[in-house]
Amino acid sequence: MNQLGKKVVAFRIPILILSVLLLIPAVWGYLHTRINYDILSYLPGDIETMQGQDILLEEFGTGAFSLCVVSGMQNREISTLEGELKEVAHVKDVIWYGSIADLSVPMDLLPGDIKETLQNAETGSSLLIVTFDTSMSADETLDAISEIRGLTDRNCLLSGMSAVVLDIKKICNSEALVYVALAALLSALVLALTVDNMLSLFSSCYAFLAAACFVPFVGGALWKGGTTKGAVSSSVVGMLTVVAIWCGLKVPMAGVFPILPAAVTYVAVSLFTKEERPAAA
Repeated sequence: MNQLGKKVVAFRIPILILSVLLLIPAVWGYLHTRINYDILSYLPGDIETMQGQDILLEEFGTGAFSLCVVSGMQNREISTLEGELKEVAHVKDVIWYGSIADLSVPMDLLPGDIKETLQNAETGSSLLIVTFDTSMSADETLDAISEIRGLTDRNCLLSGMSAVVLDIKKICNSEALVYVALAALLSALVLALTVDNMLSLFSSCYAFLAAACFVPFVGGALWKGGTTKGAVSSSVVGMLTVVAIWCGLKVPMAGVFPILPAAVTYVAVSLFTKEERPAAA
């Protein structure tokens, strides 16, 4: 260990340069890694929610909708807005008073319940229902919501689950760097106050990451029989093994030993849960 420490000190400049160079692909990967905000894509294909979503898309061609509340606009202006909304990619249809009756027909002739649904007499606001040909949280739907908001910035409010998902996405993206910086600062503070041997720390971190990530990553890439439950179980067993070693468990090659029980768990659990995997579309 002393010899390793001396070599690290002797080659500290090349190691520092290499570390900085490795940050370049790390930053590139962070900026170009897509985050999947489509909640439905994480659900099994055999549950009623997914089946209903598939029926909506396949039989009705509509997977999502949003409600647009328009205030302070005349019917002619709303009609113009309707045409602009229909030109947005993946917008299937826009439903409002002007789509079920000619604007020359007074709204008072409509049944009372329909009139109250489409227009609020007290505020003078009108309701437009915008339907999409993609699923609720699909990237195409969220892009369409963003474009629609650019068109409806004049006395218009857009609601619905797709709009909520887009707002959550924007909030998460805007605050992610703050939380990452705060976590890094607190981690550095704790390490500075509690750790006196950096080599031991690096060895422990390597063992923890290898136990939690190495087996599920390699197994998922090389073996088609791996399952989600197998990957999760493997990570849990690997991390528990590392904790046991930290608590005093004596094992050979403690830095890489947790990979062994993690790998055994991954294979065993995947074999037992293989029949539960949803069929590929």
